[in-house]
Amino acid sequence: MHNKYLQIPLQLNELLQGHRQPRIHIKESIRQHIWLLVNTYQGEHQYAPDYGFPLWEQSIRINPTEQMLKSHIEQSFQEYLSLFESRIKQTKISVSFDHENSIAIGLIGCTIFCNQEFVIDYQLLIHPLLYK
Repeated sequence: MHNKYLQIPLQLNELLQGHRQPRIHIKESIRQHIWLLVNTYQGEHQYAPDYGFPLWEQSIRINPTEQMLKSHIEQSFQEYLSLFESRIKQTKISVSFDHENSIAIGLIGCTIFCNQEFVIDYQLLIHPLLYK
């Protein structure tokens, strides 16, 4: 498949000079979009107030056990992927904690256009008050 998706962040100075923006494959585009979704607080985007991942605020407020938090993250992530990333299917989410204020989120899925499997692993810092 051709590299038809724009790479983020956009190179605005290059664009203003009339140069083409770098293009990427669908798998890298999905990876970048999910990273953006996870790192955007819900309500942060002016034109799409539901866009973003509400994990951080909700998790701190409910003060869950580790298993409850893991389940909540997996469910929320699956829900937000189905809402905001329609180019993937058959996703499996895994969550693990290292107890050093970071969380690993893994995703296995397939692109709907070319049915290629891909794996994404994110390491995210979390608020230290989640563990008491």
